[in-house]
Amino acid sequence: MTSELPKHVPTSKAAKTSFLQQVRQRLMKEYDAVTKRLSTLMDKGKSMWEEYGNKDEENAAEVSEFQDTLSMEKNLEKSKADLEAALQQVDAGTYGKCHTCGKAIESERLKLAPAATLCTSCVLKAREQK
Repeated sequence: MTSELPKHVPTSKAAKTSFLQQVRQRLMKEYDAVTKRLSTLMDKGKSMWEEYGNKDEENAAEVSEFQDTLSMEKNLEKSKADLEAALQQVDAGTYGKCHTCGKAIESERLKLAPAATLCTSCVLKAREQK
């Protein structure tokens, strides 16, 4: 297992600190956005169930909407947990390392998915195993 940092992480202490601060800011911005969307979704769900339709079609539509809302809520909660974990990795100095092989996660992958925990090779291997 290697302990190398992602190639895009600067090597000087000052540059590395600055880089990690930028990563933290981006993760916090995304975390705040996900938290806000989750809160809005939950508030909408609460108000949705205050009025029930008195026709079977209306009730069926409400159940369908509830299922969709529940699915979105689950996805947002997963995103929130992933972002929390990434923030902990920044604080621990392990950000950008693959959890499976320990190699650096590609910078392009981290740009697209800043909470990524696997390098592209390990993601592909995991997909092949499914």
